Amino acid sequence: MDSQRAGARARVRAMSDDATLVCGDQVVVGIPEGALVRGAVMLYLMPLILMFLAALLGAALPAGSLPGGDLSAPLGVAGLVIGFLINRWYSHTHASDPSLHPQVMRKVAAAPVVQTVSLCHH
Repeated sequence: MDSQRAGARARVRAMSDDATLVCGDQVVVGIPEGALVRGAVMLYLMPLILMFLAALLGAALPAGSLPGGDLSAPLGVAGLVIGFLINRWYSHTHASDPSLHPQVMRKVAAAPVVQTVSLCHH
């Protein structure tokens, strides 16, 4: 954690249909479980699976017919890059999907009433 932000409150933009919420209310924020699992699969597994499949394809090609020999490493890197590009496309196309954004689950406490007090005596 950044030492300058240690102890600072986190700011999260979350969707809510509750019109009674006001700035300063304490709330519980959550995301759908399916969205978390789907995002983790896309972020971590997609590039790795494409990397391994492309490397296997490169290893299956006959080494004598190609000038560089075994192409498993370059094709593996290409598969990894393609996986990252698919992730980028996926995140841009689903950025406005409301089912993937944090949502206010419930209100915990109301905003505290703040009174201004002058410490100077006149």
